[in-house]
Amino acid sequence: MAGLIDALTNRTEWTTPGGWGEALTVRPEGDGMRLAYTVWAGDTTGQPADVDHTVLVPEGQRLPLASALRRALDVARGWEH
Repeated sequence: MAGLIDALTNRTEWTTPGGWGEALTVRPEGDGMRLAYTVWAGDTTGQPADVDHTVLVPEGQRLPLASALRRALDVARGWEH
């Protein structure tokens, strides 16, 4: 989550570390940031589950989204203690 927040804040590209058959990528695109969620592993029945969902976060929402995610991460970290 910290990498996603940093990428949104700094308007840079970032991808989750792989390994579970899925990835979240964020990258600058036009006047905003493209968030892409991709799954290439099988579903719970073993059938192929190729999924690719994307959303464009407008530039005016980039920093508010980063701020909201940062607050959510702080709350989650508070639960750990």
